[in-house]
This record gives sequence, C-alpha cells and structure tokens, in this order.
Amino acid sequence: MPAIYDENGVRFAYPDNWTLESPPDDEAELQLTVASPETAFWSLSIYPGLRDVRELLEQVLEAMQSEYPALEHDPADSIVDGSPVVGFDLSFYYLDLTNSAQIRVFHRERSTCLVLAQAEDHEYDQLESVFEAMTTSLLRE
Repeated sequence: MPAIYDENGVRFAYPDNWTLESPPDDEAELQLTVASPETAFWSLSIYPGLRDVRELLEQVLEAMQSEYPALEHDPADSIVDGSPVVGFDLSFYYLDLTNSAQIRVFHRERSTCLVLAQAEDHEYDQLESVFEAMTTSLLRE
C-alpha cells in the first residue's frame, strides 16, 4: 500500500518505505521531500500565486547547470491528468556516477508547483514510473 501525504491542502501518494521530510524554504509556502532508502528523491515546492511556469523552469535549470556543468537536458512538456506540465529531463555526473532527474512545473489551484525527482541511473530506471505516479497523484487531488 502506498503512503498518503494529506496536509495543508496537498495530497499525494508515495511508496510507504520512503521517508518524508519538510525542509525549510524561504520562498515556498510548502516544501516536501520524499526519499527512497537508496539514492532517489522526489521534492515538491509550492509557491504562492500563479508564477510564470517557463521562467521558474528556466531558473531551476540554470541552477542545476551551475552545479553540474556537463548537465544535458531535453524538453519534457506534457499533459498530466488534464493539466499542462512543463519540464526537462536531465542527465549529469555526480561523484563519478551518472544521474537522471526530472523537473516539472505546473499550476495547481492558485499556486505554482515545482517537482524535482532525481536518482542514480541504476535506480532511476526502476523508479521513473514511481516519480510520474507521485506527480500524477498530486495533480488529481
């Protein structure tokens, strides 16, 4: 059975063996990170108001590029459960390991949501559908 986060007007499902934390964020009205027992994590930041999703997406991409100069990215815009989602799929090296990540930005009610999901490639291949399911469960609520 998946675990369910259901607080602060936000509801989503995540694997029940993953841990949930709420690290502080000066800008976001809500910041949540769900981490697997290995390297994977799915992070949600919710910002007040309807921000420009493309601008936020580009800001996150620039931050990732400054951290990982050899980062490669591909556009990943989609419609998830009827909602437009803009994003990038990323690949980069960290500590001599290849990593993959996805950035997704979308509006939800009167807020702007940013999802960052990341893992080492050996784990990412198995968890990409889990990341997508978590994001979809958030958009359905």
